[in-house]
Amino acid sequence: FLICRRMMHDEFLGQRNHVGVLVNVWIRASCGPVCSCVDPITHDVVKFDCPLCFGTGRQPGYHGPYTTWCTFSPVKKQKGLQDDNTGPLSAYETSGRMTGVPELKKEDIIVDKTTGRYYYVDVVSNDTEFRRVPIVQTVGLKQVPTSSPIYKLGTLLV
Repeated sequence: FLICRRMMHDEFLGQRNHVGVLVNVWIRASCGPVCSCVDPITHDVVKFDCPLCFGTGRQPGYHGPYTTWCTFSPVKKQKGLQDDNTGPLSAYETSGRMTGVPELKKEDIIVDKTTGRYYYVDVVSNDTEFRRVPIVQTVGLKQVPTSSPIYKLGTLLV
C-alpha cells in the first residue's frame, strides 16, 4: 500500500510541478432517477441534447466536477467522412495521463481549464495498477463539438 501511495504521490507532484494541466473531471451517471427524455417502452434516450441529463438518460447526467491534474499529448486532427457518410468529419483527438483517482470510464468528460476545451473519454488503459486498482491511467480523448449541450455543465455550479 505504501509503495502505491508513493507512486501516486510522485505522479501527482510531477504533473503539478512540471508538465501537468489542471482539469475538471465529470463522471457520467450510471444510476439514479430516469430522465423524462427516456422512452418508457424501449428505455432508449430520445433527446440527446436534453438540458437535464445531457443525453445520459439519468438525472443528474454527470457527477462532479473533480479537479485533478493531467498531462496531455499533442492534439491530432482526423479528417474523413462521418460513420453514416452524411458529411465531412473533422475530429480532434489527444491522450492524457492521470492518476487513477478518480477512476475514469468511457464517455466521462474532461475539461481542460486552461483552454476551456471539453473532451469525451474514449479509451482508458491502466499503465500501473496494484491488485486491480489503477494507480496511473492513460486516456484517449475526443474533443466535444462546441454545439453540444455538454458545454453547459460548467454553468450548473452557479
